[in-house]
Amino acid sequence: MIAPLINAVPVRVKLYPEQDVESFLNSIQQQSIDMIAYEQSELLDTRRINTDTEQGSRFNTLLVVQPTQQSGDSRIIDGPFDQRKIVSANDDLDDYNPNAVMILCQLTEDNSLTMEVSFDSRVVDVEQMKRIASQFEHVLRQLAMLTTDTVESIEVVSPEDIKQLWQWNAAVPHASERCVHELIDDTVKQQPESPAICSWDGQLSYRELDILSTSLASQLVALGAGAGTIIPLCFEKSMWHPVAALGVMKAGAACVAMDSTQPESRLRSIVEQVHPDFLLTSSKNYDLARSLSDATLLIVDRYHLLDSPVVHSTAPLPQAHPSDTIYGMSLTTHRNFASAAKHQQEILNIRSTSRVFDFVSYNFDVSWSNHLQTLICGGCLCIPSESERRNDIPGAFNRMKCDYVYFTPSVARSLDPSSMPGIKCLAMGGEPIQRSEVVRWTQAEAIIGIYGPAECAQALSFVRLDSNCHNSHVGLPYGANMWLAQPGCPDRLAAIGAIGELLIEGPTVSKGYFGDLEKTTAAYIKDPSWLLQGTPRHPGRSGTLYKTGDLLRYNSDGSFDFIGRKDGMIKLRGQRIELAEVEYHVRVCLEDASVYDGVAAEIIRPQNSNPLLAVFISLTDRLGKSENPSAFTELVETLEQKLIHRLPQYMIPGAYIPVEQIPMTTTNKTDRRALRDLGNAQSLERLAELQSHGKKHREPSTEMEKNLQVLWSSVLGVEPASVSADSNFLRIGGESIAAMRLVAAARLQGLSLTVAQIFKAPRLSQMALLVIQKAEEDEASQPQPAYSFLKTNDHKTFLQDHVEPFLYEDTGIVKDVIPCTDFQKCAVIDALQDPRETADLDLRAPPQPDGRFWQVLLDGFKPIYDTLDVDDDVESFTHTLCEEDLKRSRQLVQSFIRFVAIRHQGGKHRLVFRIAHAQFDGYTWSTMIQTLAALYYQQSLPMQSTFRQFIAFNERKKEQSLSYWTSRLRKSCHPTWSPASCSDTVYSTSDRMTVTTSFPMPNVQRHEGISSATFFHAACAIALSQQFGRKDVVFGRLVTGRSMLPGSLQNVVGPTMTEVPVVVSISPNDTIVTVANQLQAQFLDDSLHESAGMEEIIRNCTDWPEQVVDFGWRTAFQQADEMEFTFLDSGSTITVHEHDLLPRRRPEVYATPRNGRLHLEFEGNRQLISADIVREVFARIQSVLGEV
Repeated sequence: MIAPLINAVPVRVKLYPEQDVESFLNSIQQQSIDMIAYEQSELLDTRRINTDTEQGSRFNTLLVVQPTQQSGDSRIIDGPFDQRKIVSANDDLDDYNPNAVMILCQLTEDNSLTMEVSFDSRVVDVEQMKRIASQFEHVLRQLAMLTTDTVESIEVVSPEDIKQLWQWNAAVPHASERCVHELIDDTVKQQPESPAICSWDGQLSYRELDILSTSLASQLVALGAGAGTIIPLCFEKSMWHPVAALGVMKAGAACVAMDSTQPESRLRSIVEQVHPDFLLTSSKNYDLARSLSDATLLIVDRYHLLDSPVVHSTAPLPQAHPSDTIYGMSLTTHRNFASAAKHQQEILNIRSTSRVFDFVSYNFDVSWSNHLQTLICGGCLCIPSESERRNDIPGAFNRMKCDYVYFTPSVARSLDPSSMPGIKCLAMGGEPIQRSEVVRWTQAEAIIGIYGPAECAQALSFVRLDSNCHNSHVGLPYGANMWLAQPGCPDRLAAIGAIGELLIEGPTVSKGYFGDLEKTTAAYIKDPSWLLQGTPRHPGRSGTLYKTGDLLRYNSDGSFDFIGRKDGMIKLRGQRIELAEVEYHVRVCLEDASVYDGVAAEIIRPQNSNPLLAVFISLTDRLGKSENPSAFTELVETLEQKLIHRLPQYMIPGAYIPVEQIPMTTTNKTDRRALRDLGNAQSLERLAELQSHGKKHREPSTEMEKNLQVLWSSVLGVEPASVSADSNFLRIGGESIAAMRLVAAARLQGLSLTVAQIFKAPRLSQMALLVIQKAEEDEASQPQPAYSFLKTNDHKTFLQDHVEPFLYEDTGIVKDVIPCTDFQKCAVIDALQDPRETADLDLRAPPQPDGRFWQVLLDGFKPIYDTLDVDDDVESFTHTLCEEDLKRSRQLVQSFIRFVAIRHQGGKHRLVFRIAHAQFDGYTWSTMIQTLAALYYQQSLPMQSTFRQFIAFNERKKEQSLSYWTSRLRKSCHPTWSPASCSDTVYSTSDRMTVTTSFPMPNVQRHEGISSATFFHAACAIALSQQFGRKDVVFGRLVTGRSMLPGSLQNVVGPTMTEVPVVVSISPNDTIVTVANQLQAQFLDDSLHESAGMEEIIRNCTDWPEQVVDFGWRTAFQQADEMEFTFLDSGSTITVHEHDLLPRRRPEVYATPRNGRLHLEFEGNRQLISADIVREVFARIQSVLGEV
């Protein structure tokens, strides 16, 4: 038959490492024989059989073996190849050849082999193809001679590869024997007045940085810190973090940086690993730091550094050694980082004129490179606030006139390059860099790709990127050697072009892991055989190498491409994630093992979406076949709320996928490829459906919900119709980077939204309630014109008629008159009932004809300040002074503010500060103390909004709030208890009644989404319903009045507290949980309408009888009130002096959780209610809460 019978067939070869070589060859021979009957099958037909044959038939490498022409024998040659006849590489791939590589092998009678390779040089370059041919020959000789026992013992790396690898890594880069702070000292001497730090909270020159860090070092040394001491740093983004780090280095100690925004439990686990003797923190994070450790706490700020008694000490600091550890759990030394700085300075492109934007979280090790490289090079480190780095990166970058920044590609992808026109150098790393991301930022003069693990001073290899770069390229090493070994076998090098595990050799490699010898032994290898052996031209050497676990591949020029990880540790948006750790915490949080069989975490890439972390949960029949269709949704909601308190945000899963069982491989391991295929086949819309199964799709109804629906759709790349009012941003593809993009998109629409708000309220309906129109926030932050609250335009006449007649000559000039809040009015009225207490803000005018109370603001007002020298006991004198002072009667218009300095010759002094409840509330208390401390220490004052701005905001919102309360209270019953018949009775202090009790705090943790405060109020509602036999219950609830405030008013100082009604209907079948769920939703709505006070609500929003003037029972849930606390850390304390008041005109119940118990305190009037009734109510509250 004369016809072309040649055909190409797919060949699949399974490699079993333990299989002996001869049986391996025989199996391939048998496979060839078995294929003879099917070798004429059409490739197209083969592809149609199933997905496996379809995938296997799409090969692009063709191997052709021509037998010896005389014998036609195609058997494997038994003897060795005598010589290397021809090895040629031809990159002129014939036009008709559809394969990227075609290898033609011709067997000859003289026992030799001719090999010709045709290939597409766009796929494989010429040099690499030559190496493949050499590797092919090297392996073939081993097989032909049967020189190895098993398949895994076959050596792929060729002699040519070995020669080239040693040429690339001929010498170990020279180590620097300097200490890092010495390198920065060089900069201090060269440019002492140049800016070193430009931060949102202050600026420092290099000279000031040196003085402050040296002062801190002296304090630490005086306390006993030195070599071997590891000190955690607990700071927000602040100028004081680099000061603290440099001070620790100068003391010869090491530090561990922590991101204070991480969950407290995670911070505590870091601290517990190092068992520190000292912990450095900022004033803001003092309480957090105190909760993490019993170590000695040092606050790092200007006062504590410059006023230290050791700051002027002439004692020299200890001489640090280059081998001393300076930072990190991976024990990075001075030598490691100084060597990195020496070799990497030029490629990093940081100059003395650079202004480096410090975006990176302290949780990310590259933050050390940001800080130290900048200061060594003489640049200026520009530090944004935590809010700016999350919500307004371009704004902060431009405001600080930055020109250099390090981003992960995910962050760079989320930003508009045109919003940062001043950028000169963009460094990217932490995850593979795609060419498309480089093209977007070509406006920058330089784009640098950085790769490197924390164990080698954060940076290892670098590459200058341009629009022609290829994906995942990590460039060449600087300051270290990079070797690739066969994965799982560090004693055998990988062939050039093959994928191998990266091993790092050189002076940047750290010493190991703190307190973890097992982990250190597993990750660091000493003297691998190939390193000791060397080559004839390159003598072997001893050395310790770090096994990264990263899989890379050599390029023909010695540079590298990143492929992935060989274990369960992966990176997502630049952050390291241990899948096993995620799985562990999910299992712990699920608690009830009867609802699931297995858990597996994996990174998936849903259709047309970015990668996200997913958790697959195999459900048992109990839950999988539950009659409740929303059972899985409820499980996920509970699980997610618990994980938030255990894991950092970047490790919180973005999707939860129910499966019948976790897929397993034939070796009984989790089949991660199957999991990825399952996850990748989903769309974001489908993932959202999986986690809202059983819940009715609720369309967005309000204008704000509809606006957010469109924004979510745009940012997440999903159809708007798939976003419901109950959709969870974090479960349909949202994560930290997407949240930042949403903030930016919202700002363009005139909406004010923060990343923190997105994570706090991820549901669309919740988020809509938190969003405040940007125009409104801007308006709230603007100064309010004087006298704008008066209904008359003639404020002079108003002052003459209603204010000036009551003023004293020395009170100052009136600058404004503003209305009192409902809370202030009640405080003034209550005070006037007791001759021992009178209150005002600065001055008060009498009530006007419309019933309103006004507060007068004075220009030039000076509070009373007295100084008393005493010989008596200071404590008893102070107590007597306060009691006597409170007995003195005052006029309404007199100021209550007074300062008394009590000086004692023994050195124990007191500062007494008198203020009325009409001037502050509990929320304001700490701010006032901070302000006094700042004034005393001559520090900058805490940022505050004026109370006038708060009143203005309240007035604008009042009509909307009254409308809301009208709809809530229309046709409602009057309060559960009302002392109408006793309203005109005069009482004395002897009528005051207090009842207290306490009981174990109920466990509300498993009811995620419902706060302890809500459970308490739900218990009050049920108890009052039972006690007074009423189905409909109304009572009052004290709230801060700050929930509705825009960000610009959150720091207002003044009594913003108010009282709002709780309205609930109790049915016989209701449980504490059902009532709590009802109230939680109610309170969320109430929080936006706290502008109206109790009196205004009753007068304008109800049809209650005229004698009803309050909400009856008043309740409040408050955190433990510490009557004594530290005045910063100076050793001074604050004590609140309390005194007896007239009895309350209504029942008041205050709940305070303390030391695992819930303390209830009742205050009231024994003439109006008996103690027995109160005890019965308390017993009912305790009983109901016991059901939780």
